[in-house]
Amino acid sequence: MARFLFSFLVIFCLWSAQAQKKTLVLSGWATSPQERDDLKKKTEIYNSLQKKVSVSYEPVMMTDYYNQNLVGKIKSGNSPDVFYLRDADIRFYLGLEAVKPIQTFLQKAGLGQETLYKPCADAFVVNGQVYAIPKDFNIIGLTVNEKLRRQAGLPDKGPESIADLETWLEKMNGVGGDPKRKGLVASGHDFEILPFISQAAGAGWNIAAPGERELLPGLRLYSSLTSKNLLLLDFNVQTSIQTFASGKTGSVIQGIWFFPLFRDQFPGLEFKIYPLPSAVSGKKPVTVLTTVGWAVASSCKNPQEAVDFIAWLVSSFNYQDWLKNGVAFPPGNEAIRQIKKGRESRFGARELLASVDQTSGLIRIPPEAVDVVCREYKSMLVSSKKPEDIVKTVLARLAEKKGQK
Repeated sequence: MARFLFSFLVIFCLWSAQAQKKTLVLSGWATSPQERDDLKKKTEIYNSLQKKVSVSYEPVMMTDYYNQNLVGKIKSGNSPDVFYLRDADIRFYLGLEAVKPIQTFLQKAGLGQETLYKPCADAFVVNGQVYAIPKDFNIIGLTVNEKLRRQAGLPDKGPESIADLETWLEKMNGVGGDPKRKGLVASGHDFEILPFISQAAGAGWNIAAPGERELLPGLRLYSSLTSKNLLLLDFNVQTSIQTFASGKTGSVIQGIWFFPLFRDQFPGLEFKIYPLPSAVSGKKPVTVLTTVGWAVASSCKNPQEAVDFIAWLVSSFNYQDWLKNGVAFPPGNEAIRQIKKGRESRFGARELLASVDQTSGLIRIPPEAVDVVCREYKSMLVSSKKPEDIVKTVLARLAEKKGQK
């Protein structure tokens, strides 16, 4: 009887301790198994170190529908406590009153903004308030199949202008004797499309609503690629990567996040990122910097614990583990220094980081332009419309959105 009572007491104490733990739900997209497994493992480690907090990881499997899924959860009162937030989406979520300012919690967590890579940290500061901590960042350019590039007789410095880019894609079409091979695959994912359009526009979209002069260069480019049959459309971000990696196209607009996928599923693929050319004469090609942050939901009941967890995730970078298993660039200055100084770095990380002074931030594009331009440009490509046919529609819709503010 005494043994039974002792066992019951132990079980009761364990149950009671677990019941008293504060709980957090972490969510984000799961683009690759590596990213999902890495975050799951880190969450389990964190839970093993904690006595008062328990974090559960609930990824959103369909990356292309992440925002729709998350907005549905927020509006139904079922928001995760911590979730991924793209830099270009921050004002949208602020409009939903879905994210909490966190600078006071950061101070208590001991994570200073000065320890973070400034271009990424700045992307989540709005009107002096910090709304997220950068989780990682992506450097987007023109990712090229190097074997096909050499077969096409193209130089290894990349295209230097929009006209040069079209020449590249013309030469990569059908290269290697495959008449069905295209020069470029473009997905419908905003982060593959809009950087290209913004760089083609040259000056970036620092204005309330892009005008005809800013819109036309990018739209003309895509119209030209479509009419010359140089472009393969695939509106799903995952399958567009598969199309490129399997050799059906010579290039794709993409960044470093998908490189582990290339390594694991296509070990023989030889590829390289080249800067995106500008339509503006004399402007050098640039790569585009985007970032994803950890945001805390407005409805989170334990915001300090949530920020403590984020601070631990950000500071848990290990260079050797990252070399072997890492899936994206970490945002900490110390982590970046380790990568730059390391004897080796995954997928040209050192070279890309050394050239970030030539990057252009996607955050400059007004949020109201994202959906309108993407929707209309997709319509143009699918229906083979000319860019001039949709510019007036785009401008009218942007003016309408501006008037609704």
